[in-house]
Amino acid sequence: MKNLAGFKNDFLEVISLIGIRYRGVYYWECKCRCGALVNRSTYEITSSKIKVCHKCPNKKHKKRKRNYTFDTRGVRHGLADKHPLYQTWQNMKQRCYNPKDPKYRIYGAKDIFLCEEWKQNFKVFYDWAISNGWKKDLTIDRKDPSKGYSSINCQFLTRSENTKKVHAIRRAMKCLVS
Repeated sequence: MKNLAGFKNDFLEVISLIGIRYRGVYYWECKCRCGALVNRSTYEITSSKIKVCHKCPNKKHKKRKRNYTFDTRGVRHGLADKHPLYQTWQNMKQRCYNPKDPKYRIYGAKDIFLCEEWKQNFKVFYDWAISNGWKKDLTIDRKDPSKGYSSINCQFLTRSENTKKVHAIRRAMKCLVS
């Protein structure tokens, strides 16, 4: 092990050895160019992978984002990627607003949209769904297929109930056309 005490690069100056941590990795106390004291491994110091500390105003790297989702008003709910309803909400938004979504032609192109409260805020949709009997094995359904997603036009059905409803609507449409 090479003694790095006194070693300097463009960003850090090594002050002293702290000790050996996991799997024999040596850690050093360093002084950042902003004056803050930080702990870095030998690899981080010699490879210049970590250029500055988290307090530096001129960061060369970005801090990793936490897995929180913010709605458009900046409310943190912490449910992203953790709750199945979040994916349901995302899927509704995609098929209603994203022209590249395969289902857009039967939703967004036909003016099927989410009500503003749901579009802007997942937590509002989540609270409505929980209070209206959502369970993991249920899917969201629009009572009137010609209207958009809103609290007065939506319900939760099993997949088989939803399929039966869709087939009944198609049969009725076929009879009207014939």
